[in-house]
Amino acid sequence: MIDLLKRINESKKSNYWTLGNSVLYKLCKDHPYHKTDEEIAAKIWLIGRSYAASIERRIKYLNPMNDVFYSEIVIPKLKKGGIDDWIQECRNKKTTEVCLLAHKKTINLFKDISGLEKRSLASKYLHFHLPDLFFLYDSRASKSINVLLKEMNIKNTKIEVDGKLSDKDYALFFKKCLKAQTEIKKQHKTQLNCRQLDTLLINIANNRLRK
Repeated sequence: MIDLLKRINESKKSNYWTLGNSVLYKLCKDHPYHKTDEEIAAKIWLIGRSYAASIERRIKYLNPMNDVFYSEIVIPKLKKGGIDDWIQECRNKKTTEVCLLAHKKTINLFKDISGLEKRSLASKYLHFHLPDLFFLYDSRASKSINVLLKEMNIKNTKIEVDGKLSDKDYALFFKKCLKAQTEIKKQHKTQLNCRQLDTLLINIANNRLRK
């Protein structure tokens, strides 16, 4: 428990990724919409590449056609896909249901673009536009949230998700993260935002690798 509290406190401190992430937050704050080719290209390129979750990743037929893929497929589809409306609805309503539906729609949009599920990219792309609402998802975080809940002695947590209105994997992860936030505040009298919880989850994953 003492070790967990130490890691919780450490997750609230700046680290060597803070400056880089602040650039992405500022990019999305200064260019919140998907109106121009330049802002769309910058956001989907820099967020995706920074987090090893690029829109073109694992699309084997692309090389050396990335530029054409961005100019003729990625940018036009993001411009017309409706993502600005989904983000605005999340900003206005701030409910779990609305956020999970926006994430599902973003996955579907990215799948239309790439032919692949981009669950991780969708979570991170939405996070940088709405950092207080979306948790960052990847395989490490997905495994670590279960470890964290176990360390806080939270067992048999029954979480229901609606597969029609959300992506099941992300919805389950999202609700576990909400549970973790609540329990951390209750047990340790401190509040972690989405970024700080992600840092904690990555620290848990790294700690497991060292053992």
